[in-house]
Amino acid sequence: MSPAKSRSEGSRPRTQLRAMRRQDLPALVAFWNRAFAGRRNYRPISVEGFRSRILDCPAYDPAGLILAWQRDAPADAAHASANGTETLVGLVHAFRPPEQTGHYQRWRAGHAIATLYVDPAHRNQGIGSRLLQAAENWLYYCPVDFGGQALPCYGGVEGPRAPFYGSSQHLGVSARDTELLRFLSRRGYAVNVPGDVSMTLDLAARAKAQRAARSDPSAERPAASGLRVIAISHEAPFTGRERPERVEYSLWGDNGGSPYAGLVLADGEDMLQGVISWYPLEERSRAGIFGFWLAAELRRRGLGAYLLDRALDEIADAPSPRGGYAAVEVQTHLVRHATAVQLYEARGFQVDEAWVHLVKT
Repeated sequence: MSPAKSRSEGSRPRTQLRAMRRQDLPALVAFWNRAFAGRRNYRPISVEGFRSRILDCPAYDPAGLILAWQRDAPADAAHASANGTETLVGLVHAFRPPEQTGHYQRWRAGHAIATLYVDPAHRNQGIGSRLLQAAENWLYYCPVDFGGQALPCYGGVEGPRAPFYGSSQHLGVSARDTELLRFLSRRGYAVNVPGDVSMTLDLAARAKAQRAARSDPSAERPAASGLRVIAISHEAPFTGRERPERVEYSLWGDNGGSPYAGLVLADGEDMLQGVISWYPLEERSRAGIFGFWLAAELRRRGLGAYLLDRALDEIADAPSPRGGYAAVEVQTHLVRHATAVQLYEARGFQVDEAWVHLVKT
């Protein structure tokens, strides 16, 4: 080892990893807003917003949110700890499965990592490897999911809410994030079932294309199948029944005040047989579709097309916050939901981002 290299390595600031503490919150929020600005669907967060969305979430465990601090790093008041002697340079957030009740009863029990980030100025120091190892040690067994969709706190497990960045439903790992993908691949993570994508539609362009031959969705098609259409929202939640394996909408309630809207197909016993819902993304001119589903025995009757067409009309034309959006996006899977993808493509949706789900076994 050359003397120059020895001096360089000896001058590196010391990095300490520790679990999140409440007094770290201002520095964490400042770091987060600097780190993820510019990501797809990014929205800046506040201290109160992070506290209410993440720290107060029933699935949150502070031991899983691990922060990397450098004690001798150059002073940076915006990202310093409460005592002013450390600078936040990286983070990782891991989740053990919460108790399988309420919103989490349908969440697959597993260990997952939501996000991993090291400030570019502090990379190539082994910080990312240490953070990842610390998260895996806390999770204590494999498989470990990275970038999956069904994550608590950040995505839609607790209800229809946009994440802080990423797709309309989860933070995600973009297929374009080659540096992170190479990093994870070298540490045993492999892509699992590729095909997760976001698709978007310009609603103004859709309206223009349909002016010549516009079909106004009516309730005749659902009625022919013995179904009625119910409009739901955070102000008028679904009050019917759901199949035991699909209990979701009856748990949303007012969604903590976060707006959402939807259309439910219910039978004569108020059992939910089909649904589509949506909610505003951070860019208020855009909405995200969430939870598009139809009971298997009712498919191939045009009911899925009915739900999608009527939803698109409301997203474009209904009063805010139910509608009034210029564009809409949906997260789907090209293979697992091929029929839905065909419906989206027929209405002009186009893939604009591919997401990568990785697993370490």
